[in-house]
Amino acid sequence: MLCYLNGQILPVHQASVSVSDRGYLLGEGLFETMRVSSGTVSFLDRHLGRLGRGAELIGLPLPPTADLYEAVRAICRANSLEQGSIRLTVSAHPGSPEGDKIGTRAVLSNGAMAGNGGITVLVTAREGVPYPEQMFETGLRVVTVGIRLDERSPLCHVKSLSRLLYTLAGREAGARGADEGLMLNGRAEIAECTRSNFFWVKRSQLFTPAVECGPLPGIAREVTLEEAHRVGLQPREVRCGPESICEADECFLSNSLMEVMPVAEIDGIRVGGESRGEIWRLLRQAYQAKARED
Repeated sequence: MLCYLNGQILPVHQASVSVSDRGYLLGEGLFETMRVSSGTVSFLDRHLGRLGRGAELIGLPLPPTADLYEAVRAICRANSLEQGSIRLTVSAHPGSPEGDKIGTRAVLSNGAMAGNGGITVLVTAREGVPYPEQMFETGLRVVTVGIRLDERSPLCHVKSLSRLLYTLAGREAGARGADEGLMLNGRAEIAECTRSNFFWVKRSQLFTPAVECGPLPGIAREVTLEEAHRVGLQPREVRCGPESICEADECFLSNSLMEVMPVAEIDGIRVGGESRGEIWRLLRQAYQAKARED
């Protein structure tokens, strides 16, 4: 596969980032992972909007949004990517420890940018459907992990390169035979999963943890909530402990690659009946329709 690195499109094995890059040394950077369906990057504008908000929070200079947009599109074209995913990573350049302003840019013949100055910009691609359809029929196994989120940290709401906490929580879940780990915060409230947002349904009422609980405000979460409102579900963002999901009729997860994925069991207890439920199916269909419109 070809990648984009600071204005160049080149094979992945030829790309290299400085060992002094602050993303590598300190995790000082951000990323966005986006799904590609039928050659189109789903919700690209929303992803770049979140990237911009995160960059403002941590003081990371970014190129113009239009340039980032074109870099992403350029990699889709270069790889003839029809189904798969794109990751956009930006990190602080080793020459700008204080986040210098971006230097002079040049536009390449393919429309991509060059001369990013204060940051490293990397766009990579992966081909293929991220989650097989069978997983949506069987549902995922989830366990509550011991690692807690700090809901007071400003980084909760930023998709930063510092993912070690989630990596460790994911390893714990995997070691216990689960597909995903449900994370609580310092108040023992439900927050999110290691790589997805969490939803549950009780008596046809849809719930998800409030942002004050510490979850990353996922793009898929945002779209799912919007679509839930549109179809009349009136979802509620709440602060509550894991006891609130003990008798849930449905549970499901969302992220940009899985979109809307049902949960079959939590901590060894089956969720609902034999069916995965109807609300997740409704919202998955609504989500996919919205992605096609975007």
